Amino acid sequence: MDFIVGLLRFLEPVVADLVEDWLSSYDPGSRGILRSIVRGFLAYAGAPLELLVERQKFARGDDAYEVLKVVQRFVALLQGRRSYKRTVYSVLGQLFAYHH
Repeated sequence: MDFIVGLLRFLEPVVADLVEDWLSSYDPGSRGILRSIVRGFLAYAGAPLELLVERQKFARGDDAYEVLKVVQRFVALLQGRRSYKRTVYSVLGQLFAYHH
């Protein structure tokens, strides 16, 4: 367990860089809410963004939808209107498309 915690701490700046790189293409006024959506998703997924992006990039066969399924489960658990859930789903899709 200590190894995983250490690894996550080591990768944390990389994750922040991936998120901040993606956010740089958005209006500064929108970045706060987008950042909070991504943080909520990463907390739910329990994996660093770098790992999820790599899994999606190199997934083949049945694994091609692994990350998408995690996104769908996260969105399904959210409280709120359908329009909010669509927005969250779209934001996460844009994040992964940007890094693909």
